[in-house]
Amino acid sequence: FTDEYYMAPTFNTPKNTDLLFVSRLAEVKNIPLFIEALKIYEEKYKRKLKVNMLLGASADNTSEQGKKILNDIKEKFGDIKNYVNLIENADYKEMSKYYSGAKFTVLTSLIEGKNRTIQESMSCNTPVIVFRDHNKWARGPHEIIYEKAGLYVPEFSSKSLAATIYKGLNDYGMFKQEGNILNTTAE
Repeated sequence: FTDEYYMAPTFNTPKNTDLLFVSRLAEVKNIPLFIEALKIYEEKYKRKLKVNMLLGASADNTSEQGKKILNDIKEKFGDIKNYVNLIENADYKEMSKYYSGAKFTVLTSLIEGKNRTIQESMSCNTPVIVFRDHNKWARGPHEIIYEKAGLYVPEFSSKSLAATIYKGLNDYGMFKQEGNILNTTAE
């Protein structure tokens, strides 16, 4: 359920954040894969992305599993704050400002219950970057995002995610100018 009173574009909010990542600290969210994609992007394209990572209020964030995820990221990539602006316990009523201020929302999990992040992002006129295989068993032959609502990542890998982020940000000016966001698979 997406609350349309809170999840709507916030006017006069500049899109000054490259990416938004909304999650909780759980293994199914594939956060290390996202951080690795950011590292690959920075090394390959010589640009550090401006990324907000919103962690909603969840017991997962303080669980042993959540602590393990952060520790694994730290061991492999260093402090997570080197890659993202980490915003913990984000207030739901304020989230539309983050969605509206981002050029893209990235979803790295392959399975979601109600796809709320996708719905919220599109409600705020922010395109999504999602893996082609997202919820493929539940959705069957149907697309996960509407035409012109984002980009599909063709392979489940950090390298493919980094390339799709690059394609989206590189082509974003054209999409913004036309008032559209291309629904395609990054090559």
